[in-house]
Amino acid sequence: MENAERKVRIPKQKRGLKTKEQIIEAGLTLFSDRGFYKTNSKEIAAEAGVAIGSFYAYFKDKKTLFLEIMTKYFKMVADTLKNSGTNNTFDINNKQMFIHTLVRNILSAHEISPGFHREISIVMNSDPDIDRIVTEHEDRILENTLKTLKQYKDYIRVEDLETAAVIVYRCIEEIVHTIKFSKSTTDENRLVNELVDMISRYLFD
Repeated sequence: MENAERKVRIPKQKRGLKTKEQIIEAGLTLFSDRGFYKTNSKEIAAEAGVAIGSFYAYFKDKKTLFLEIMTKYFKMVADTLKNSGTNNTFDINNKQMFIHTLVRNILSAHEISPGFHREISIVMNSDPDIDRIVTEHEDRILENTLKTLKQYKDYIRVEDLETAAVIVYRCIEEIVHTIKFSKSTTDENRLVNELVDMISRYLFD
């Protein structure tokens, strides 16, 4: 039974840190493969190779674990986008390549753990805490998208850059989710190429 009243400990020794990390890895695996609602704390502890008491020593319940995994996951996504973005330079003679690289960077970020990302999209609809964290993450991406558009505003025909940032991000996110999570039979490269063409025409033509 999940117990939200237990006091959890903060590991300081190597053994404790290792145990907590094992639980996190096990949670990521089971949440990704079986889903949040079909996974319980006992199963996570068993997957991690630890006693159920060890699970509750570090996490109040499976939701607390899920939230910590989310935090780590979104940080990895942000780092991936940040690092890949440094290699995406704007070429006035090849504007589509700039958009193409942007789309591919977001696709790469979704390859970190597509199963867990899919589960986040499911659980957020019924849990306000998870929905709040997702919203905060998306807001940061929108801020970065707007910052990028402002950087190249002299080449962009759209005047309302804040709205443009929302449109560009949401379009890319929707197609990326279609590629990664749906059963679409449309070839990935075709979807990416048409998306790039659409966004390029919207921003530059």
